Amino acid sequence: MQDILAILLDTLKFLFDFTVFFILGPGVIILLIYRLILRGALRRFFLYEERDSFFHKLDPRVKIFWTFTVTLLASILDDLLILSLLFLWVVLMWIAAKPPRDKLITMLVLLLPIPINSIFYQGIRYGYDWWSRSFIYDVTPIYEMHPGLDYILGGHILTLEGMYYGAFQSLRILVAAGSGLLLAISTAPNALLLGLTNFIKRGDFRIGVPYILSFAVVIGIRLIPSLFEDANTIINAAKVRGLSMSPPKSRDPRELIKALRNAIKVFRHMTVPLILSSLRKGSNMAIAADLRAFRAKPNRTYLIERRLNTRDWAYLIITAAVFILGWYLAYIGFVATPGIIL
Repeated sequence: MQDILAILLDTLKFLFDFTVFFILGPGVIILLIYRLILRGALRRFFLYEERDSFFHKLDPRVKIFWTFTVTLLASILDDLLILSLLFLWVVLMWIAAKPPRDKLITMLVLLLPIPINSIFYQGIRYGYDWWSRSFIYDVTPIYEMHPGLDYILGGHILTLEGMYYGAFQSLRILVAAGSGLLLAISTAPNALLLGLTNFIKRGDFRIGVPYILSFAVVIGIRLIPSLFEDANTIINAAKVRGLSMSPPKSRDPRELIKALRNAIKVFRHMTVPLILSSLRKGSNMAIAADLRAFRAKPNRTYLIERRLNTRDWAYLIITAAVFILGWYLAYIGFVATPGIIL
């Protein structure tokens, strides 16, 4: 009787841990992103909207240099206070950009999985040797999941040191992702193209990314809203034909599994027309570029030539000072250990 009870308790613990840490955790994140797609929030997020804000008015070259600076310093420096200050700087720039409420919510949903996944997976895998089923560092266990999850997650003991390490490393990604997303949504495509191509310009002397690569980067950002627009069109066409995309209200696990299988099936059928639509748009864009003699000459002229104003110079000097200070801190010993950056 005791053996049967032990087996039952062991099975219940495995089902509990598997449901909480493997199904519900990723499932909530997938559901949030799924709702954003249905609402069209992801499509609107990458559409440029001109706003009367400090960050929008900055020269694109200054914003590119700021993004490069905070991303590089977050990668090479290894101090919690410094990373927190860089993260705070990114947050302040988001506030200065005055984003709409829907874009702010979308940004939070996109960035939320970064600290959650980093803290959890580093919490169970930090210093854990899967082959010997032991830790190579001294750790403080917080929660021990079922050992069977070793074969699914690569670990089963949640440790305090691993969670701290995951939170620390997620700051790096949050700084890079947050600054990059802010640059993408607060800069007009033509301004971003001009900033990348003519990063430094003195007369005919120019330093920057070749305009072919700059054009590819800008087009890639510009096609994101178009891609979601096509996905939304395909979803609406499928709904007209009787497809139900709303999640079931039942709590029956069988209904949830059935809904998940249906979502996977729908996603598989949506992929083909979405790929074909993207290929068609890419082909039309290539033909249009060839008709306009794209890449006919190694250098090209531009109708608009941007100049830095007082505000741009002030922010550029501040960013450059932080850039130099960051390299100095790295030189005196605050540099991250190679191979430890997540």
